[in-house]
Amino acid sequence: MKNKIFLLIISLAIMVGYSLYKYNSKEINFEEEKRKVIQQYIKNKHPLSSMYTVLKKEEKIPYKRSLDILLKEKITIKQLEKLAYYILKQYPNKVDKTFILYYLDGDKYPWASTHFDPKLKINILGVSYQDEKIFLVKQHISSQQEIGKWEDTRNGRLIRLYIENNILKSEIMKNGTLYILEMHQYYNKNGIIKFIEKFRINNELGEYYLLTQDKKLQYWSKMSGNYYTAKKIQSTSSHTP
Repeated sequence: MKNKIFLLIISLAIMVGYSLYKYNSKEINFEEEKRKVIQQYIKNKHPLSSMYTVLKKEEKIPYKRSLDILLKEKITIKQLEKLAYYILKQYPNKVDKTFILYYLDGDKYPWASTHFDPKLKINILGVSYQDEKIFLVKQHISSQQEIGKWEDTRNGRLIRLYIENNILKSEIMKNGTLYILEMHQYYNKNGIIKFIEKFRINNELGEYYLLTQDKKLQYWSKMSGNYYTAKKIQSTSSHTP
């Protein structure tokens, strides 16, 4: 009798163990889990994966997906195209349109966009990688007394202020085009300069620029006060005689 009870207990244990194994095998697909781990490893090892961080994602399947991306630094248009396709592949749920905005650290305004609608459209909204490189290494004649360089991230402009023959001038680069404007100075005292482009002296909004003692280039208007401050950039330019 005791032997029969013992055998019955052993049989039940084996049946329960087998059932649990079968249940867990269905619940956890080991091959699928292995595939996911391998995919994640490949993704993390991909050189493009270290170039960005996802700040925000919104989806309306199957219609559209919107992404805000933080870039570590500016990249070329070709790199941006590759990155856009790489990011697109990270989201298996198909949508009709994918809109991606790219930001740089500390910037309020997006630097670029890549929209799949459904074909890819690339738009550099700020200062391009190419323009910045050209602008920063550009040579200048020695008679120019450089004050500083700034980046207007709202309008995609690079700005260089300098004095030549006692005249304040602004060298602007936008979309690969370089042009020079003469400035009208309202005053220049104790390192503070209030000025505006000569052709905008009587602008209706009362706008002007203010260069502070610590070289901050501020945008002002009568209605809004200091509504924007351009980003200071390091100068690597050289002078020619």
